[in-house]
Amino acid sequence: MFLAVTPLEEFWDKNDELLFIGPWCALHERRPEWERLRPRFLADPWSDLARFQAAASYCRDVSSHLLDQLVPYLNGTLGIIRSRRAWRILLDPWLTYHVEQMYDHCVHVEDALKLEPSLRTFRLDPACDQTPRSTADFMRLTAGHFFHLQMFSHILAAKMPDSPVRALSEPTAPQPRPGFKRRAKRALTWALTACARAGAGEILISELGLSRGERLRLILGSRFKTLPYLAELPDSPAPIPDERRQGLRRLQARDEFERIFINALPHHLPTLFLEGYADAVNFTRSHLGRTPRAAFTTVDCHYADSFKFAAAECVERGAELWGCQHGGSYGMMDYSPAEDFERSVSDRYYCWGWSKTERDLKLRDLPPPMLSRNGATRSGDEVLYVSTPLDLHNVRLIRANNNTLAFDYLNRQSRLLRALPEPARSRTRLRLYRRDWGWKHRERIQELCPDTRFDDPESPFAHRLREVRLAVFDCPSTPLLEAMAADIPSVLSWREDAWPLRDAARPFVEALKTVRILFDSPEEAAAQVGLIYADPRAWWDEPERRAAHRTFARNFARSSPDWLDAWLKEVREEPSTR
Repeated sequence: MFLAVTPLEEFWDKNDELLFIGPWCALHERRPEWERLRPRFLADPWSDLARFQAAASYCRDVSSHLLDQLVPYLNGTLGIIRSRRAWRILLDPWLTYHVEQMYDHCVHVEDALKLEPSLRTFRLDPACDQTPRSTADFMRLTAGHFFHLQMFSHILAAKMPDSPVRALSEPTAPQPRPGFKRRAKRALTWALTACARAGAGEILISELGLSRGERLRLILGSRFKTLPYLAELPDSPAPIPDERRQGLRRLQARDEFERIFINALPHHLPTLFLEGYADAVNFTRSHLGRTPRAAFTTVDCHYADSFKFAAAECVERGAELWGCQHGGSYGMMDYSPAEDFERSVSDRYYCWGWSKTERDLKLRDLPPPMLSRNGATRSGDEVLYVSTPLDLHNVRLIRANNNTLAFDYLNRQSRLLRALPEPARSRTRLRLYRRDWGWKHRERIQELCPDTRFDDPESPFAHRLREVRLAVFDCPSTPLLEAMAADIPSVLSWREDAWPLRDAARPFVEALKTVRILFDSPEEAAAQVGLIYADPRAWWDEPERRAAHRTFARNFARSSPDWLDAWLKEVREEPSTR
């Protein structure tokens, strides 16, 4: 039997029986071709919640252990002294993602070999490996097939060393030339840098979920004490296979997986953190100006290396780092690695209402502008069913919408759509995420429910939400919180074991079940939509139900028309004592 680890068919032996290691091998658009081969599919290792939770704990430990070694190695190799916290700000988003990806792939290979010890396969020639230049480049690579083949091949070199290698080159997309907007941004960057050098800008801000107008109001309201950091790092150089990069293999491994991961590090450590590090630091210092009191962001502590270098430089000089929630599931989900990272590196962490549910003194509630834009509603006749994106490749260790649970998610969607009674069914539009990550979500739903009507994903969600009669959600995502904050009548349904709750959040979610807002079964949710379609507002405003959804919103989707005053109060407050 031949093990297929990739949808790249050059790495299949079609003359042998095929075992697909995951659903990503079976591209929907190639279904007629691979169905003729009658492949078997490996069982999803993460369908077992206990196994998943153990894996998540293990990956956290591995990431911490590797960071403990990377800090002295990079400090010594680069001839610098930088704290573990600063290095964590720089490295952790790439490191934790990559550890989880490699461990996920390693477990899949181990399970395949347990099922069929005599498996054959092909692996990629290491000479074809691509090394990411930055965190953003790493994320771009992991959205495609090639880099996952590359990661699997490093695992196969240890697990199946006799497997033959093949070469394959991935075409490199040309880099766009700077357009007018980018040139204008560069000009504004230099102007803001001059302001910083002149003494303005006590709070350095990056992406905060603000519109342009809201950001301007924050800057003016703070009397220019708050300034955006817009500088973009120069392009990082290509990897140099010298002793500095090859020496990464000397890190100490405690088990087989860590040995596999460490052996692949020279191929996978972004060049920004080694070959490009000195230029990035010099660039950052030239644009930073004087040290601000704090650096403040939401998502840019993950992927925006320019801001991460500025934040690391600031904390090394004694400034604070402030983090802020930027989406749903924070404070609710039992496993939230993005939240864990943001909170761990921040001196203050702003959340959307759930600070009192946890014993963490750095947590503070702050109403986000995106939940406070409550315009007038125009109740139409449509039901808006809001979906969440599905990742084809396991870009990190998650359960809710990968592998088997992704198929179940699609099945639950089709069950709800088919069970909707008239007239709600003919008035329902399914709103998919604006970008498809390889699952061909729309095409699959159309096959399961041919009469499905789709919403335009490019239309502003906040506007659409206020034009509909009723909203339906099938996961605890950001759009659900937007609906709750805007007081939009909503019906919910999701698999509890796909979205496991932390204990502190459970009472608030259970209360939604008690008043029949949240349902375990898609059919029950569809029936509820049919019952209330004639007048969902009257149903939503019944006292018991209103109390439940208002309590939920107050704790997880806090909004305020005076959000700017609350933000300015935080900005003006002196830094906290660490």
